[in-house]
Amino acid sequence: MKSWNELRQLREAAAKEIALRNPDAQAVPGEPRLHVLVCAGTGCTSSSSQLIMEQMNEQLCSRGLDQQIRVIKTGCFGLCQKGPIVAVYPDKIFYCHVKPEDVTEIIEQHFIGGQPVKRLEMNDIDELTQEKNL
Repeated sequence: MKSWNELRQLREAAAKEIALRNPDAQAVPGEPRLHVLVCAGTGCTSSSSQLIMEQMNEQLCSRGLDQQIRVIKTGCFGLCQKGPIVAVYPDKIFYCHVKPEDVTEIIEQHFIGGQPVKRLEMNDIDELTQEKNL
């Protein structure tokens, strides 16, 4: 980037993408309808978040959904004990303790079927540890 104009153009392009994460977001033709944010922090990466991203991208591509659903590598969400974390926007769904073998279920049930995978959703009681979330 060598000018303010380039920075403005980058900002405008990013604003369209980030707007999807707004709770009142409406689908824009030609833009992805979902953003899938996969944690790439140290804890999540050590628990196979990179493999989760790779499998998700491969399966979305093979199903022809890669233009509708964008998988984005993010930094830490700050919920390391719950990782790997996968957040879906604009649905505002946080999946925790996701494993590579959960990818197909998330795609089929949530992205295609429209029903979140309840057993992976973050809620008041952690399904895996049975601890109360703060």
